[in-house]
Amino acid sequence: MDKSWMTIKNRLSKEYRDGVNSFVDFAVTNLGSDDQIRCLCLKCMNVERHFSIVVAFHLIQI
Repeated sequence: MDKSWMTIKNRLSKEYRDGVNSFVDFAVTNLGSDDQIRCLCLKCMNVERHFSIVVAFHLIQI
């Protein structure tokens, strides 16, 4: 999985948003039986779990 999107400063750029969507899609595909994924945003720091739409929002907004 390409993680280069994580270093893009402009969170509104197409490349960053595409990276977020790719990450969320990958995480959801590999969830298993759980319906929430760990959030990588600065606030949650990969500890908090949320639904995929919340994770995508956090990664773009926070």
